[in-house]
Amino acid sequence: MLPHARRQASQSNYLVKTKGILKMISEKKIKELENSSAELTVTVPSKEIEDAYKKKLQSYAKTMQLPGFRKGKVPAAVIEKKYGEAIRQEEVYRVMEDAMMEAIGQLEDGQKPLQYSTPELLDEDKVFPLEEGKDLVFSVKYDIMPKFDLPKYTGITVEYPNVKISDAQVDEEIERLRQQNALVLEKKDGIVAKDSIVTVDYEEIGNEASKREDYVFTVGTEYDFYKFDDDLIGMKKGETKEFEKSYPEDSKVPGYAGKTITLKVTVKAVKFREVPELDDDFAQDVKEEYKTVADLVKATREHLEEHLEEHLKNDKLNLLMDAITKDAVIPVPKSMVDFEVDNSFRKFVQQSGMQEEQVLQFLSLQGQTKETFTESWRPEAEKTIKGQLVLDKVKETEKDSLPVDEAELDKICEEQLANVKDEKQKETY
Repeated sequence: MLPHARRQASQSNYLVKTKGILKMISEKKIKELENSSAELTVTVPSKEIEDAYKKKLQSYAKTMQLPGFRKGKVPAAVIEKKYGEAIRQEEVYRVMEDAMMEAIGQLEDGQKPLQYSTPELLDEDKVFPLEEGKDLVFSVKYDIMPKFDLPKYTGITVEYPNVKISDAQVDEEIERLRQQNALVLEKKDGIVAKDSIVTVDYEEIGNEASKREDYVFTVGTEYDFYKFDDDLIGMKKGETKEFEKSYPEDSKVPGYAGKTITLKVTVKAVKFREVPELDDDFAQDVKEEYKTVADLVKATREHLEEHLEEHLKNDKLNLLMDAITKDAVIPVPKSMVDFEVDNSFRKFVQQSGMQEEQVLQFLSLQGQTKETFTESWRPEAEKTIKGQLVLDKVKETEKDSLPVDEAELDKICEEQLANVKDEKQKETY
């Protein structure tokens, strides 16, 4: 979910670093448009433009060196004749940016740009070239926080499954613990079999971006992209093999439907798991306070029940938000959806184990781009945003009866941002 509450709270800081900026604008107008966007029109008196232009000329005069003049001794008139038009346009752009910052700083929070929405200059051809002595009037368009009527959110009932933890699920979790605590040993005969842990180098012939080295996975899990588990069975450590993989016309693998490719795989290591027996010693290895297998089973069931309760809690919330937002009209701006989809793509790249450049190159070879690949994610992203916007508005409406624990909120934010390394990216959350 998008932590909009935090993002919205920080919006008053957007482009409001006005210290040192002259109060240059004479007029500003804000007009809210469809789809949660706004048009800001700013007027800057011609005097501000001329003053900025002359100041820049003087600055160049102190530093510029031209043939026939010593450095810093070039007359401003000479510089103006030679570079005046370019300098004026440069200063107009700078003044526009400063004026926009000043104007946005004076707006109400709900009229300010979203942090990930870049203001777009409108009708640039009507602004330039700016005639000398004429006021600068320009407009920018950007996305703002959506405004909407809060739908009915009380007295709503939803149905959800009555699920309980079974003995089989407890056994499955204990088996997972056994596998997790298994020793990984070299397979003496070096022959790949089902459940072998292999280290391989592989590549799709003709697709440089697909090349992977020292890739480790368990045969039979099909955790490898090309699902070549069965093709490895019987291979030996050090052996290289080429084989074809055909994909049916209805294959769900993006870009591979109806294709036949050739893979080259080298087996570099073959290992196996030695799984511990389920006895009291194993229970104590899992946790010192477990003295017997019965203690382990009891604690495992309690852990699974806690996890199930949390899962059901999230399911209930999602069902409830679906019911609340079903008929809600919320104009979600494109930049919001773009931001959510971009976050999802970053998670996808992280889970792939590849660098983003490799993923993009791989998509390119399949005739896709990041945009076409993630297009199907957009409806779900918009749905997620709508739910979070409604939830934020409910919190604001009920803030007196549902006070926010700031320490708990900070903890949640830290958990959400634990894997985000880019400090600038963190600021946008």
